[in-house]
Order: sequence, then C-alpha cells, then structure tokens
Amino acid sequence: MLIIINLVSIANPMIRVPTHRVPTHPGEMLQEEFLLPANLTIHELSAAIYVSEEEIQTLVQEQRALTPGLALRLAKYFGTSADFWMNLQLRWDFYHAQNAEAAILSNIQPRSA
Repeated sequence: MLIIINLVSIANPMIRVPTHRVPTHPGEMLQEEFLLPANLTIHELSAAIYVSEEEIQTLVQEQRALTPGLALRLAKYFGTSADFWMNLQLRWDFYHAQNAEAAILSNIQPRSA
C-alpha cells in the first residue's frame, strides 16, 4: 500500500484525496452533473457511446468502478478528458483503501535507512 501512495504522488502530484468527506464517485458525477442537467437517459447515453445500459446503470448506482475504456468514451461524448473521469475513480478507490487498510497501516513501522 505504501508503494501505491508513492506512485500516486509521483504520477500526479495534483491528485488530492479528501479527508473530510467521501470523494465523489464517478457514477454520481455522471448522474448529477451530466445526465440530469442534459435530460439525458441512461438508454440514450449507452447507445451513443456503445456500451450496455447495465454498465451505465451500475456505474450510476455506484456498484461498478469506472474503467479506462468507459472513461475514454465519456470524455469523447461529453467533451471532457479521460483524466477527469479516471481521477474521480482514483480518489474514490484510494479513499476507501486508506480506510480499509488503516488498522494495518498503523502497525507498519517505516524502514530506517
């Protein structure tokens, strides 16, 4: 887990994982900021980006993680970047990993030089 933390920091030092709240799941972002304001249905979106309705539905219900392929399709369709979508997923995953691993991490002693 410590390696992942370091890789995330090295790969993109601009990624911040909130500590005071649960990060926004990409499915919630899709629903609240893209589908609802555009009055766009899951059926319409899935047809437009060539994925199953189930894939979009389970993402919106926060039962599925966003894949890089779906991030690329959403970015193309909505005129955003794939990084925008993937960073949402990264923050979500990292936040939950930190909480799940907290007890174990507190017992790990850093290696001295």
